[in-house]
Amino acid sequence: MKNYINVSMMGIRAFSDRYIVSADDELCYASFYGGAEAVKAVVAGMLEGNEVRLDERKVVRNRLSMNYESTRLSNAVTHIVVYVPELFVISGQGTFILTGNSYADISKKAYDILVSCRPTPLIEEWRDFITNNQIWINEMESFGIPYAAMVNFPETEALDEFVMENIIELAEMKQ
Repeated sequence: MKNYINVSMMGIRAFSDRYIVSADDELCYASFYGGAEAVKAVVAGMLEGNEVRLDERKVVRNRLSMNYESTRLSNAVTHIVVYVPELFVISGQGTFILTGNSYADISKKAYDILVSCRPTPLIEEWRDFITNNQIWINEMESFGIPYAAMVNFPETEALDEFVMENIIELAEMKQ
């Protein structure tokens, strides 16, 4: 497996060791390396709305607000991480990005977040039933990250209603 891919924008070249892209080709997270001026130009151009190529894939900036953090690694190399903070601050309600090693890993993390953030009492035996029926998990394209997914958590009221409607079936799972 390659450790990095080529990044280009309007003839300017840099590299990326990891990224996450949505289904509609919006960049949600990326780690860029290269010469200081090149990396800064690619990030600035992308944030201004220019199309960027990750190897052969064309991507655009995310429509949500993006932040970046820059580090000068040496006189010749700069590292800039670009991300959408809204998608990585997880509250257990709404849509977020989770990363892990597999779908099963993401599913477990999503359920654990749901349990920790909600007043609705949920037990381990309900994990698969709740995850399959109430948590939307959509795999995203990623590089340098084993598995990334956009996860949509239900509103508290919707989850409460779902549990109440299915309480008999859920109770049978505990036995």
